[in-house]
Amino acid sequence: MERLLCLEEVDTAQPAPKRAFRHKTLLNDRRVLSNLLAKEDAYMPSGSYFVFQEELRPYMRTVLTRWMLDVRTVRYKTVISIVTLFTRLLE
Repeated sequence: MERLLCLEEVDTAQPAPKRAFRHKTLLNDRRVLSNLLAKEDAYMPSGSYFVFQEELRPYMRTVLTRWMLDVRTVRYKTVISIVTLFTRLLE
């Protein structure tokens, strides 16, 4: 398999972007997590896009995901969100 390279440079002199603040009410209320877990299955991508998108193959998704992890310009949680997003867009 050929190696894909990203030649972009990351400016480490810039301060890290600010993250969202922790909402005490939401984080301390168990009902929030219970509701999220209960609804999670209804919103999971099915992966059925390979049926009608004939030019795509399952290995292509793997290659793209591995490349994003190799680039390492984004956090792991961000990669998971990106993979979920492009899976939903393909469906």
